[in-house]
Amino acid sequence: MRKRLSIGAQNLAIVLVLIVVTFPFVWVFLASFKPKQEVYAYPPKFIFRPTFENYTQALIREKFYTHFVDSAVVTVGSTSIALVAGSLVAYGIARHRLGGTPFRFFLLAMRTLPAIAIVIPIYTMFRELRLLDTYWALILVYPVYMTPLVAWIMVGFFREVPREMEEAALIDGCSQWGLFWRVVVPVISSKPSRWSWWLWVIRMALMLTSPTSLSSSSGSAGVSIRMPSLVSGQDTM
Repeated sequence: MRKRLSIGAQNLAIVLVLIVVTFPFVWVFLASFKPKQEVYAYPPKFIFRPTFENYTQALIREKFYTHFVDSAVVTVGSTSIALVAGSLVAYGIARHRLGGTPFRFFLLAMRTLPAIAIVIPIYTMFRELRLLDTYWALILVYPVYMTPLVAWIMVGFFREVPREMEEAALIDGCSQWGLFWRVVVPVISSKPSRWSWWLWVIRMALMLTSPTSLSSSSGSAGVSIRMPSLVSGQDTM
């Protein structure tokens, strides 16, 4: 009897946790079908007449798909550069002690550098290179902030790779470059726990490259000055 009560209590707890966790997603999904005047209604309305006006506004009038394509291109490009550059730096630190401990803290300190401190030089440089309002401007800027964190975290991944495996590959005639790409990278990528890290990097890039149309279409009167907006040639003042 006690065992059944214990199992029942556990199942009830799981159901309650699932309700708490999934409720915000369900609420947002339902709100997307509400008229604008009912989204912020108080008390909230659970019974309403659904409408597709919000989707029409986002997908057709605001041309969300064009902004989504822009974000996808920038995300793939910047994430690829950050992962490649960060992996090379992390491998150098893990195996060859590149720069020592001070260099690792320097990488982490780069994350605290305010964007406003470098926005003017970057804007001037890209203007001279005629890269304003192009994909390449954003693809080259975002890795500046992403690469240090990628390198900092991936140092631990490379240290988990057995040195004996690398030495065996070198004895078999593998070059240092081939050792990195054909042995080390597949090993650290084969563990399922690593995929959460890759997804997190992509998520971070998506947060940086989120379409500015989402904030502009919300009706906010405030305008924030962001480095990506300046680099992309948008008027922010």
